[in-house]
Amino acid sequence: MSDFLQVSRANAEVKWYKGRAILRNCEKYEIIAEGSKRKLIIKQCTFDDEKKYTCDAEDSRTSARLTVQRELVMCIDPCRTSAFAPQLVVVRT
Repeated sequence: MSDFLQVSRANAEVKWYKGRAILRNCEKYEIIAEGSKRKLIIKQCTFDDEKKYTCDAEDSRTSARLTVQRELVMCIDPCRTSAFAPQLVVVRT
């Protein structure tokens, strides 16, 4: 899952939050600054990632609630069983 925020200054610093917890670059989260765009990438997204995410750019703040849904995947090969794969839906608040 990824989303981005456009800031007015290319050197603006932003902080990303999951709920009230501040996020940092790690195996799970990748925080990217490309010019005036700020992006949060959530890797290996699971149901545990459902939460309100906030990007705080000092003078401006925006939030979105991440909802993870299951999508049924049907296998054509009769030797295999059907499986569920996560599907991401971002709902802006």
